[in-house]
Amino acid sequence: MAEGVRRADIWRQKKPKPPTNESIYNLIQPEQAPAPRGPLYKLDLPPLGKKRGHATMGPVKVNSPDPKSPLRKTDRRLGAVGRFEYSTTRRPPIPDSRNPDDRPIFGLQSKRDFIKYNAVNVILSEPNVPQDTSLQYRHKRDYGKRPLYLDQVKRAIDEEQQYIAALAEQAESQKQTMHMMPEEERRQLLHGLKANLETVKEQYARLPFIADTIGRKQRKEGLEAKMVGLEKDILALSRPRVFVQAE
Repeated sequence: MAEGVRRADIWRQKKPKPPTNESIYNLIQPEQAPAPRGPLYKLDLPPLGKKRGHATMGPVKVNSPDPKSPLRKTDRRLGAVGRFEYSTTRRPPIPDSRNPDDRPIFGLQSKRDFIKYNAVNVILSEPNVPQDTSLQYRHKRDYGKRPLYLDQVKRAIDEEQQYIAALAEQAESQKQTMHMMPEEERRQLLHGLKANLETVKEQYARLPFIADTIGRKQRKEGLEAKMVGLEKDILALSRPRVFVQAE
């Protein structure tokens, strides 16, 4: 019992903790008052001169009308309005029909019988001869002459025959200056060409797979052209008879 009373006295003797300033509202930033503005800047310009009348929009000072005395219809303050008149001269007037010189002549009569007159004219007139509108070939300038296109065709045929004759003469002259290559010489040349082709193929096979430089590309293109030329020569010498031009 005594221990319980003692503990209660101790608890009562404890001082309360001072209040803390921790609050969620302290996280909000306070609003800052704007800084006061200074005096406005004014330009130090010389004063303007005296205004002239109608130098700007209208006179310098305009008297406002009195609302108690508005402008009436019969008011003459604006001045009298005169009659409008044309400044240019008018056109001449239309001639009057009462002038005796301008009147038409009435009462003219003729005793001619126009029906009989027209019938006699038709009987005595000659019939119209139809004109021949067909084309008269006899009156043409080239009638009975040879057409120009035939001369052109004949000239083209003569030139073609001359060209064929010249080709035949050239072939005959080549036959006389050419002879058949001996079989032994043909075999030796064919064997040498095949050996050269194999050598070029080996050089081509040793090239890198990717030609990434200019030198490699030129090397590759040169070997390809050389192989094509050797294959053509081998094909020409593979024939049983090969004719060469005599020296």
